[in-house]
Amino acid sequence: NGAFPVELGKVYEVGGFKKYYRGLNEICDVEFFQELNENIKEIGAYAFYNNKLKELTLPNVELVIKNDAFKRNEIQNIVIPENIKRIEDGAFSLNDIESFKFESKYINTISPLLFSYCPLTKDLDFGPNINTIGTDALTGNAREELIIPETIISLGDLSYSRNLKKIYLPNTPIQIGKFSYLENLEELHLGGATNFNTSSTSMSSVKNLKLITVSPNNEYLYTENGILYNKYTNAIIK
Repeated sequence: NGAFPVELGKVYEVGGFKKYYRGLNEICDVEFFQELNENIKEIGAYAFYNNKLKELTLPNVELVIKNDAFKRNEIQNIVIPENIKRIEDGAFSLNDIESFKFESKYINTISPLLFSYCPLTKDLDFGPNINTIGTDALTGNAREELIIPETIISLGDLSYSRNLKKIYLPNTPIQIGKFSYLENLEELHLGGATNFNTSSTSMSSVKNLKLITVSPNNEYLYTENGILYNKYTNAIIK
């Protein structure tokens, strides 16, 4: 890179290829990128935005992926290796991702908007360490059924997933955000949800709900004859 001045964190056209310079020894091919160089420690914000990438293999190194780094591509599947340290908001949003797998020993939160408007129609492997799904991390998916594992203790807002018919929350305690614009949701299994109420979850926009259940061990809610009640006040939750 001695032939011309380089400003780190910017994309340059070099010999017909787009190159992203994160550091003097950290150069990524943007246009024909397939596999990350193991010397790279950080992928900057919007580094590979809108580049029609179809495949991505992340190295098993202590790597930080900044916000929107791979936004608006055509990546279909993603594995997060053991040593990936952090992935920021929206890094994989607006892709064709059908499945993901988390193996990272550092990451316990799926950051907000991370997989927003990805189809997510196949296997979603949260791994043993993920316990929090951030706001709108799964929004806009094309799944018909969403099962949240018992390792998750907090699920952020979920909306604009118009194919979604069934949501199963774990029987263990879980905080949930707003559910909105899920027009075709028919079944909601609240499991151990600790904070469900119609105002906090915007259920007014869920028009076709036919069945709602809770875990028998839920400390806050119970159902009777298909009606949801607050266990402490016996008030109906409409």
